[in-house]
Amino acid sequence: MAPIGATMFPVRPLLRSGTEEQKERWLTRLASPEGCVAAIAFTEPGTGSDLGGIQSTARRDGDEYVLNGEKCYVTNGGIAELTIVFARLETDTAGGAITAFLLEAGDPGVSAGRKEPKLGLRASYTGSILLDDVRLRADRLLGDEGEGLAIAMDFFMHSRPQVAASAVGIGRAAFEYATEYANERRAFGKPLLAKQGVSFKPADMAMQTEAARLLVWRAAAALDAGQDAGLLGSYAKGFAADVAMSVATDAVQVLGGAGIMRDHPVEKWMRDAKVLQIVEGTSEIQRHVITQYLRR
Repeated sequence: MAPIGATMFPVRPLLRSGTEEQKERWLTRLASPEGCVAAIAFTEPGTGSDLGGIQSTARRDGDEYVLNGEKCYVTNGGIAELTIVFARLETDTAGGAITAFLLEAGDPGVSAGRKEPKLGLRASYTGSILLDDVRLRADRLLGDEGEGLAIAMDFFMHSRPQVAASAVGIGRAAFEYATEYANERRAFGKPLLAKQGVSFKPADMAMQTEAARLLVWRAAAALDAGQDAGLLGSYAKGFAADVAMSVATDAVQVLGGAGIMRDHPVEKWMRDAKVLQIVEGTSEIQRHVITQYLRR
């Protein structure tokens, strides 16, 4: 899921801010049967959720931009054919302005850093990107100078419900697997599900997963209607990721000793769920976003 999802991440920024030439070049390839690997790079070693703190720089030099810096924890980072990268444009304004660029595989000065050994979603390639005096023509600018934060916020409004849907999938899989196991596994002469101490867990898992699903649907419906889904997206992503972690952990508990063995998938789902509480804005950041909507 993650490599495919990350490859689709540049679609929304291109649709929103790309030139006709950029759309023709990249959307056509992304939608083709052959496809291509793509990525979007926000995070830096010293900057996570605070996009305003991005330290990678872009300097205008005639008809080109010169980029320097490092991006880390990028899905498909270092192996993508197209990467949308965000950097601070050096201007006369204090602090500069965050700007988005289209980085292509083979650009001189671009190199791949290390592949990260992750807790979960381990089938997904995560790596870093090193930028050393990377020269990009002006037609590699995505949107206008200083538009980077607006592009990023619009992207997150669309990506967070997608990540939330993945979390619902993990929660549903863990719930269904644990419930089936508790129906078949017998202890003290009865199925585990006949024991109140066990049976309440699948009941809670079912309620939480269904509630998360409805929040995801609501956020997706708002996007389909062309509405601002920033608040609903944070509702869905924050709640669904926390539900996935809770449900997967309970699934491991229902299986007992079998749950921590790799003979069963629940331990993997628990590790994957932990990752979803962090990517696309941590559960804490979702609460911060919600608070901003609540402030008068």
